[in-house]
Amino acid sequence: DILKIIGNLPKLIPSNKKFKIVGNIPYYITGRLLRKIGELEVKPEICVFTLQKEVAERICAQPPNFNRLSAILGFWAECQIIKIVPRQFFSPKPRVDSAIILLKSKNNFKEVDFKKYCFLVNILFRQPRKTILNNLLFLSKNKKRWLNLLNILKIPPLDRPQKLNIYQIINLVKLI
Repeated sequence: DILKIIGNLPKLIPSNKKFKIVGNIPYYITGRLLRKIGELEVKPEICVFTLQKEVAERICAQPPNFNRLSAILGFWAECQIIKIVPRQFFSPKPRVDSAIILLKSKNNFKEVDFKKYCFLVNILFRQPRKTILNNLLFLSKNKKRWLNLLNILKIPPLDRPQKLNIYQIINLVKLI
């Protein structure tokens, strides 16, 4: 069970060794598995996964189509769809197409706590149809403070969170 093994990876792999994770992920555990990989102190050098096409597209989305999943994964990995695998290539044939994705680990943001980043992403994408400002008001009702912080970062407060990029979210985490 990969969900049980992933928590023990730090014990199984010496800290100075690079490692890779490759697999055909059961669709129903994709989110949990990717979250657990993101929480690892030492990330895999690369991950190659076959997963549901729609999930792969969400993982690899960029602004103005950013979403909670792409924002969280984009923090620690460069995401790319390598190939679409039509459903007829599987037996038994699933109801959906699949995609092979490549996640290349990056260590660009060591100065930002991943859990704080994820917390803010969850707030920002809590209600994706609401504005960035309205979502931030869930944290604190101090509208003036949020407008000031967003102005400093040149983030339009009335934009939707889908327009944000990783760097804007990271800079917001640093100011909070």
